[in-house]
Amino acid sequence: MNAEQEIKQIELGQKEAQRLVDEAKSAESLKKNRHFNRIVHENYFKTEPARLTMLLTDPEFQDEASQADIHSRLRAIAHFRDFIKTVTFVGSQAEGALDDMDKALEEIRAEEDEA
Repeated sequence: MNAEQEIKQIELGQKEAQRLVDEAKSAESLKKNRHFNRIVHENYFKTEPARLTMLLTDPEFQDEASQADIHSRLRAIAHFRDFIKTVTFVGSQAEGALDDMDKALEEIRAEEDEA
């Protein structure tokens, strides 16, 4: 692979990494929003799982379909919470990768200037 191809590949990687960083910043911004915290963190991540857990033993919800629905809802909450955490984690990793890509570009360009 020649220097020009390497530069293009790194620049594409930078664009993707920056997109991931931007998404992580958006997720962090949401976490700071009091409305998001009340609706999602307090109600969806705390109150709703407690309510659903109580329904697991409610006599009205002992049939197989109801139990499956409750478990499905609990898994959905867990997946959404995990998604938010993953967006933040991947964004922080991408931020570090951006620094590495900047250094790689500098090295490639320096080598081109020397040649």
